[in-house]
Amino acid sequence: MKWSHNKLSKSGLGTHFHLACEQKIIYQTTKMKQRHTTTHRPYIYGLHAVKAALANPQRQCQRLWVTETVHDSIVHLVKNLKSLKVEKVERDNLNNLVGANTLHQGIVLQAAPLNPPHLQDLLTSLPDNALILILDQITDPHNVGAIMRSAAAFGVQAVLQSDKQSPDPANSIIAKTASGAVEHVPLINVTNLSRTIKELRDHHFWCIGLDESGEQPLAKVELSGRLALIMGSEDKGMRRLTRENCDVLAKIPTNPNFPTLNVSNAAAIALYQMAHNLGGKN
Repeated sequence: MKWSHNKLSKSGLGTHFHLACEQKIIYQTTKMKQRHTTTHRPYIYGLHAVKAALANPQRQCQRLWVTETVHDSIVHLVKNLKSLKVEKVERDNLNNLVGANTLHQGIVLQAAPLNPPHLQDLLTSLPDNALILILDQITDPHNVGAIMRSAAAFGVQAVLQSDKQSPDPANSIIAKTASGAVEHVPLINVTNLSRTIKELRDHHFWCIGLDESGEQPLAKVELSGRLALIMGSEDKGMRRLTRENCDVLAKIPTNPNFPTLNVSNAAAIALYQMAHNLGGKN
């Protein structure tokens, strides 16, 4: 299915403190040098995204920058993270750190990327009513982040994406847009998407490709057992081999005068339908 490419808007010296073993807060003055983000800096920003990362025992949190107005709301999350270095800073310092147009909400975390499970280990551990989402070269990290948020909301066990023409799973925009969902649903890169779909079918997954030229509406597709939903890219939809490896092609009925949906919106609608049929949501 081809999706319209609607980007979500993106936006995003101090008092330096850390927590001692006795959980006392010790302050000292320091000056933060101006820095700018690159695609390689593992920054997480935004209240929901950072709070979820701090609460995730699998996340190795290294350094936290927070404004005076925000730090009181996160003290309970960092008090037991003895290795975490925490700095109280001005909002302008955060603008210098991650960009003036970034909606950081007064908090930025530096953390190591999560280690996703191996696909084979994941497939052997999933229940009989598992739901997996597959992204075929969706390039916009805003879309991937929004999809991750819907995936967490509707009980998806994992999101798989091709390792080419896809954003890095550790991308800061994904983490912010997902609003903490990346801490709950693994985002896994796979080398060969067509081969992965075949592997899913070998593990008793029914693979449904979402396409505007689909054979029938998604609501009329028999949805039971292990399911995998496949979404195509924003511009071209699913690639030929991806389409050919689907068990069925389904569509979301829309107004013929304006048939396109943003891929993240389409994913939310489809996941609701599938989760409802699997009995996970009412």
